[in-house]
Amino acid sequence: MQAIDAQQSQYGMYMVDCSQVNNLPTLSFVISGVALPLAPSAYINQHYQNGYQCCSVGIAPTYLPSHNGQPLWIFGDVFLREYYSIYDCTNNRLGFASAG
Repeated sequence: MQAIDAQQSQYGMYMVDCSQVNNLPTLSFVISGVALPLAPSAYINQHYQNGYQCCSVGIAPTYLPSHNGQPLWIFGDVFLREYYSIYDCTNNRLGFASAG
C-alpha cells in the first residue's frame, strides 16, 4: 500500500488518487518462479460516491494470524479475474493461466 501511496479511509478501505491510476505500477506475484502481473486496471476499482469519483484498491490484507506476524493476503476476485486457476487435488498442485 505504501508503494502505491494508498491511504486507508475511515471505513478501512485503501484509496488512491484517481488522477494517478495510470501512473501506478504493475504488481507482480511470483509463484514457483513464475511472475503473474496485475496491471493497475485490474487492482483499482473506480466508482462514484456522492457525485465524486473514488478509486479504491481491490486487494487488502486479512487479519488472520500467520507464522511470521506479517499479514496474510488472499488472491481474491481481483486476481481470479485475470488468471484462470486450476486445482489439481490429486497431485496436490495448483496452476494458473492468463484469462486474457
